[in-house]
Amino acid sequence: MSLVDLLKTESKDAEKLSTQFDFYKGTVEMIVRYVIESCNLVSSKNKERVRKWEETTISANIIKHFNELAANNKLTLIALPEIPDYDSDIYSGKKKTIEANKYDIYIIAFTDEGARFEIGIEAKILIENDFLKRKVNKIIRDYVIKGMDKFIDGRYSKEGFMIGYVVDGKIENIVKKLNKYLNNRKRNNEILRNEKIISLFVSSFESSHLMLFQKELKNLSHLVYNFHLT
Repeated sequence: MSLVDLLKTESKDAEKLSTQFDFYKGTVEMIVRYVIESCNLVSSKNKERVRKWEETTISANIIKHFNELAANNKLTLIALPEIPDYDSDIYSGKKKTIEANKYDIYIIAFTDEGARFEIGIEAKILIENDFLKRKVNKIIRDYVIKGMDKFIDGRYSKEGFMIGYVVDGKIENIVKKLNKYLNNRKRNNEILRNEKIISLFVSSFESSHLMLFQKELKNLSHLVYNFHLT
């Protein structure tokens, strides 16, 4: 279930999902808001420097601000970096733990009653044109193959979403390039489409995919944040 699916689900459908539905829904909305607010803080405090940073540096700063926001509001939320997603091959010894796929940002929420919610975030730099040493064709390909596809082909087992860090260009043009890449690979049914996840943030998208490990259609949410100040 994508962020959009969950946040749009009406309370009358709650029993079909879980007795902890309200906790999950409220937590997801809070997580998304705090991630966006953390991006705002990273952008305002660092200005143009962010555009030269590596993806991991941006994620580290987002995690720092996210945890500060949670602590200031006395919320039992914690964001962690580079958390591995161990699969059966890891547990059986077929693969080394160092080979495990890692969520760039991993968020855990708790309630006083012991309920727990976890969500993984895959982050990728995005650019419209070649920028510094970054090549746009590779960046676009990596967003799909090394980002989106981790949720699609089973490399990631947890619920989660994508976040794109735009450091050059306009979001709408970058999304067109992503969709062109998907179309050129006969994945036109998987293109990103505008879908508002929460109010006051318009740069969010959703894509639909046949999840290979579940053989069912599933939606994937994308937050795209523009660090390129124009």
